[in-house]
Amino acid sequence: MSEWIELCDVSELNEKEIMPIDFEDTPLMIIKHNGEFHVTSRICTHQTFDLTKGIYNDGYITCILHGSIFEIDTGEVLNPPATEDLYVYNTKISDGKILIEI
Repeated sequence: MSEWIELCDVSELNEKEIMPIDFEDTPLMIIKHNGEFHVTSRICTHQTFDLTKGIYNDGYITCILHGSIFEIDTGEVLNPPATEDLYVYNTKISDGKILIEI
Protein backbone atom coordinates (compact mmCIF):
# COMPACT_ATOMS: atom_id res chain seq x y z
CA MET A 1 0.00 0.00 0.00
CA SER A 2 1.35 3.41 -0.94
CA GLU A 3 1.00 6.76 0.75
CA TRP A 4 1.60 10.38 -0.23
CA ILE A 5 4.32 12.28 1.62
CA GLU A 6 4.65 16.07 1.66
CA LEU A 7 8.05 17.41 0.64
CA CYS A 8 7.70 21.20 0.47
CA ASP A 9 5.60 24.17 -0.61
CA VAL A 10 5.35 24.86 -4.37
CA SER A 11 6.37 28.48 -3.72
CA GLU A 12 9.84 27.31 -2.64
CA LEU A 13 10.82 26.43 -6.21
CA ASN A 14 11.15 28.60 -9.32
CA GLU A 15 11.03 27.41 -12.93
CA LYS A 16 14.21 25.50 -13.91
CA GLU A 17 15.42 25.47 -10.32
CA ILE A 18 16.80 22.32 -8.69
CA MET A 19 16.08 21.75 -5.01
CA PRO A 20 17.91 19.07 -3.05
CA ILE A 21 15.73 17.50 -0.39
CA ASP A 22 16.11 14.45 1.82
CA PHE A 23 13.26 12.13 2.66
CA GLU A 24 14.33 10.01 5.61
CA ASP A 25 17.74 8.77 4.37
CA THR A 26 16.96 9.14 0.67
CA PRO A 27 18.54 12.04 -1.26
CA LEU A 28 16.02 13.45 -3.74
CA MET A 29 15.82 16.44 -6.04
CA ILE A 30 12.83 18.45 -7.16
CA ILE A 31 12.93 20.27 -10.48
CA LYS A 32 10.25 22.57 -11.83
CA HIS A 33 10.16 22.21 -15.61
CA ASN A 34 7.47 23.72 -17.85
CA GLY A 35 5.35 24.42 -14.77
CA GLU A 36 5.43 20.81 -13.58
CA PHE A 37 7.31 19.42 -10.59
CA HIS A 38 9.53 16.37 -11.05
CA VAL A 39 11.04 14.43 -8.16
CA THR A 40 13.83 11.94 -8.76
CA SER A 41 16.70 10.36 -6.91
CA ARG A 42 19.58 12.83 -6.96
CA ILE A 43 22.65 10.61 -6.89
CA CYS A 44 24.20 9.73 -10.23
CA THR A 45 23.80 6.02 -10.91
CA HIS A 46 27.37 5.78 -12.22
CA GLN A 47 29.13 7.05 -9.11
CA THR A 48 27.87 8.70 -5.97
CA PHE A 49 27.80 12.29 -7.19
CA ASP A 50 25.04 14.74 -6.20
CA LEU A 51 23.23 15.72 -9.40
CA THR A 52 21.98 18.98 -7.89
CA LYS A 53 25.56 20.14 -8.49
CA GLY A 54 25.19 19.21 -12.15
CA ILE A 55 24.03 21.25 -15.12
CA TYR A 56 20.31 21.53 -15.78
CA ASN A 57 19.16 22.37 -19.29
CA ASP A 58 15.72 22.08 -20.88
CA GLY A 59 14.50 18.92 -19.14
CA TYR A 60 17.88 17.22 -18.78
CA ILE A 61 20.47 17.12 -16.03
CA THR A 62 24.12 16.43 -16.72
CA CYS A 63 26.41 14.92 -14.14
CA ILE A 64 29.53 17.08 -14.21
CA LEU A 65 31.68 14.30 -12.82
CA HIS A 66 31.67 12.10 -15.95
CA GLY A 67 29.09 13.63 -18.31
CA SER A 68 26.13 11.27 -18.07
CA ILE A 69 22.83 12.95 -18.99
CA PHE A 70 19.47 12.06 -17.47
CA GLU A 71 15.98 12.99 -18.66
CA ILE A 72 14.03 14.61 -15.83
CA ASP A 73 10.55 13.37 -16.89
CA THR A 74 11.49 9.70 -17.05
CA GLY A 75 14.83 9.43 -15.24
CA GLU A 76 16.23 7.73 -18.32
CA VAL A 77 20.01 7.83 -18.69
CA LEU A 78 20.86 8.98 -22.21
CA ASN A 79 24.58 8.28 -22.39
CA PRO A 80 27.38 6.45 -20.60
CA PRO A 81 29.17 5.98 -18.33
CA ALA A 82 25.92 5.70 -16.30
CA THR A 83 23.80 2.73 -17.36
CA GLU A 84 20.95 2.83 -14.82
CA ASP A 85 18.05 5.30 -14.85
CA LEU A 86 17.23 7.61 -11.97
CA TYR A 87 14.24 6.62 -9.86
CA VAL A 88 11.27 8.91 -10.61
CA TYR A 89 8.55 9.44 -8.02
CA ASN A 90 4.88 9.93 -8.77
CA THR A 91 4.22 13.54 -7.81
CA LYS A 92 1.13 15.60 -7.16
CA ILE A 93 0.23 19.03 -5.83
CA SER A 94 -2.26 19.34 -2.98
CA ASP A 95 -3.08 22.56 -1.13
CA GLY A 96 0.04 24.22 -2.53
CA LYS A 97 2.33 21.39 -1.39
CA ILE A 98 4.46 19.01 -3.45
CA LEU A 99 3.80 15.38 -2.52
CA ILE A 100 5.40 12.12 -3.63
CA GLU A 101 3.98 8.63 -3.57
CA ILE A 102 5.97 6.07 -1.59
